[in-house]
This record gives sequence, C-alpha cells and structure tokens, in this order.
Amino acid sequence: MEFGGRRFCPNCGSRLFSADENEAEIKLGILNESPTPLTPTYELWTKRREKWLRPVDGAEQFLEDRT
Repeated sequence: MEFGGRRFCPNCGSRLFSADENEAEIKLGILNESPTPLTPTYELWTKRREKWLRPVDGAEQFLEDRT
C-alpha cells in the first residue's frame, strides 16, 4: 500500500519506507540481515532516542524533523 510516498505492509499496516525523487527513508526494522552496506546520513527525532542508544557515527543529528 502507498500513501504520500510512504509504503506500508499490506498485511499488518506497518510503515516500511518512504521515497521521493531525492532520497529514501528506510525503517531499520525491515532489514533482514546485519550488518548492511547502507550507511545512514542523518537521524531524525533524536530527542526521543533511548538513553542507552548511541548516535550513529557520522550521521547528522536532528532533534525533530529536518528543516
């Protein structure tokens, strides 16, 4: 299923990824294998990050959405 560039699982409705003409936002929970060759370039909503999670090295950090 698709809505506004966002793709959802047809079985459970979970958001899988978003894509537009410039980039794709992939939800880490949909990846089957680790490690992956994908490298995050930024993190959103870091103000909600669990205290025990470290920031992604080299990724730009945003407290909420990018401006």
